[in-house]
Amino acid sequence: MIIGKKEISNISTLAISQLGASHQDTGICEDSSAVYQDSNMAIACVADGHGDSRCFRANLGSKFAVEIGIQCVKEFVANQPNLDFNNEKEIDKAFIQLKSYILFKWLERTKNHLLAHPIEDREVGLMDAEDYEEYQREGIFKSYPVLYGSTFIIACVTSGFYFALQLGDGDVAIDNKKFVMPLPEDPRCFGPYTTSLCNDDAIDSFRHYYAKGNPRAIMVSTDGLGKSFAEQQRFLDLLKVIEKNIVETGAEGAKPELIDFFERLTERGSQDDISLGAIVKVGE
Repeated sequence: MIIGKKEISNISTLAISQLGASHQDTGICEDSSAVYQDSNMAIACVADGHGDSRCFRANLGSKFAVEIGIQCVKEFVANQPNLDFNNEKEIDKAFIQLKSYILFKWLERTKNHLLAHPIEDREVGLMDAEDYEEYQREGIFKSYPVLYGSTFIIACVTSGFYFALQLGDGDVAIDNKKFVMPLPEDPRCFGPYTTSLCNDDAIDSFRHYYAKGNPRAIMVSTDGLGKSFAEQQRFLDLLKVIEKNIVETGAEGAKPELIDFFERLTERGSQDDISLGAIVKVGE
């Protein structure tokens, strides 16, 4: 299979990040989302900065994550013209390289940001007492990535195949006649706990999925969306409605109504920030 040699068409992409009801006092949305589309690929990415008091730059960490993720996946698709999707070992090796590159670039970006913008007293003041004691004891620069801690999910569709990468909580849903979640759950993501780009073993916490062909839709979302529903099927039903709206009105047509809905949903649901990235086939 030759990557990037055949153009894709009839694809619509959408990205939304909605401030959570519990973050109204600060006005800071710790989620980020972005999409990218050209004639060879469509990409959707979301990231969820952590609410831990040590992660007082998490909103920047998630922003950096989606920017870097999209750039790295663009390069991956462009630079793998002869990747054999019938060779599982070759595929796994390629995805390990992609994951490592994303992680390296994120760590580089956060370190450079910290060097250019040293920690301020007002930021240290955001930490709770226990975290502040750790900061005094160990020195924050020793574990600087935690300041920017974030989850990460990205999906990409090309003319002949599609894939998704995930680190931490949140959801990847793919529609091939009906929405399913193809990635296994990470058992370390439960309650308020999640794996993260800032973990020492982050490379081992990535999961990935790939398949030939094109789905009707891929949607990636932070946990603020999925946790707003008591039953998973109701969450998947919502994604189907969103897909239908995008098909009928286009991404820009569907966006205002979705923003309004997410604003109301976070109030009665998870109270958390909500991000959605969607890649939807809108024609044959």
